[in-house]
Amino acid sequence: MRACGVSSTAKDVTLLELTEPPSPGPGQILVAVEAAGVGPWDELVIDASWDVRLRPPAALGVEGAGRVVAVGSGVTGFAAGDRVLAHEAPLPAGSGFWAERILLDADHAAACPPGLDAVHAAALPVNGLTAWQAVTNTMTLCKP
Repeated sequence: MRACGVSSTAKDVTLLELTEPPSPGPGQILVAVEAAGVGPWDELVIDASWDVRLRPPAALGVEGAGRVVAVGSGVTGFAAGDRVLAHEAPLPAGSGFWAERILLDADHAAACPPGLDAVHAAALPVNGLTAWQAVTNTMTLCKP
C-alpha cells in the first residue's frame, strides 16, 4: 500500500510502501482514503511532540475522508460503501490518513454530509472539533 510518511524516527517525509492495515477488530472500520487533511499539528506528530502512537514506518495524518471498506463486530453505524470523515488520535494501527487505507475506531468517524466532496470533508474534522470545543467551553465559562 502506498503512503506518505516517515520510515524511522527521522523527520523526512517520503513515499513509502507499507503493509495493508489489519482487518477491523471490534468497534473498528477500515476506510479507503479519498483525501487527507494537512495542518500544523502534523509537524507535532513528525517530531513526536504529540504522541499519536505512530509506529514507523507509517503514514502521517490524523484527519481525512473516504469510503468504508469493512466493519468490525459491534459496529452498527456504518456499512461497506458509506462515506465517512474522521479525526483519529491515537492511531489504532500506528499509521495515519496519508495512505491508501486506514484502520479507525468507528466512534471517531462521522457520516460525510451529502454534497460535501472528499477534499473539503478531509479538512473538516480537526477544525470542526476545535470550533465545537471553543463553543462548548465558552458556553461553560459564560453560565450565570
